[in-house]
Amino acid sequence: MHRTIWALSDVHLQKAGYPDVPVISINLASLEKNPGFKFTPALVQKGMYGLVFGDIFLRCLYHVRLYEAEPGSANALHEKWKEKCIAFLSQDKLLSHRTYKKMCREMIRDFDKLPILDIQKPRVGIVGEILVKFAPAANNHLVELLESEGAEAVVPDLLDFFLYCFYNANFKAEKKLGMSKSSARKCNLGIKALEWLRSAARDEFEKEQPFHTACPH
Repeated sequence: MHRTIWALSDVHLQKAGYPDVPVISINLASLEKNPGFKFTPALVQKGMYGLVFGDIFLRCLYHVRLYEAEPGSANALHEKWKEKCIAFLSQDKLLSHRTYKKMCREMIRDFDKLPILDIQKPRVGIVGEILVKFAPAANNHLVELLESEGAEAVVPDLLDFFLYCFYNANFKAEKKLGMSKSSARKCNLGIKALEWLRSAARDEFEKEQPFHTACPH
């Protein structure tokens, strides 16, 4: 989490009457110690699976909701899969990677089967600081505004932000900007791990219509 966002979150919690609620900062630079908070294999696994599920939701929902033949059908399908994902991630154990991949594929296929109208709408990309891109409260509900004006919102995957961080470390190591080669090697491993993590979703997006034009690479 960016230091500024961490500080703002802490201030808002205090103003809301929750000064004792800690804000956990997850970053590669060890900016905060986060006492009492520990990463466990199950926590990391669930967090990363949830990250990919969220990227699939945004990609699928925004890509079909504007074209749905039956009003409300895209949101209904989203709610159906959201409940399934929550139930899967809420299990108190290490999760099945096979089941995770199966859910990624089936989720995309279900959205692909949703009846849509044969029309074209302008596509508008949402870019900028990470919080502004993904938090409706931070961008004044920009997606809703775009859709109300007849435009399809296109939001990059949140996982791409993590990939950017790893690639940025490689660049700094290559240009000798304070990053060691050993750190760059670790980041390369991170890139391979993240690409492997989303491989099931990426491959399915490449197969299905209408998502072949918007598959993550």
